[in-house]
Amino acid sequence: MQAMRVTDERLRERVQDACNVGDEGGFAPSMQDNDKAAEMIEYYKSWLSKYSFVSIEDPFDLDDWDVYKIFMDSVGKDQQVG
Repeated sequence: MQAMRVTDERLRERVQDACNVGDEGGFAPSMQDNDKAAEMIEYYKSWLSKYSFVSIEDPFDLDDWDVYKIFMDSVGKDQQVG
């Protein structure tokens, strides 16, 4: 729990209205509409080029299948996305 608390504090220090916390404890940026969520694809791709991820779970809203498909078409052959 301390790691979650520290992560929350650090995110809030760096970005105003930095995050929402999901049911399972994951942090997510505040998005006002699905168009902004589509911009997250480039953000995720930059992380994937810098870090070795085993998996990315729930990168977008549960019902945002259009953006999910675009993301899978872009990185799905090289990256596990759940």
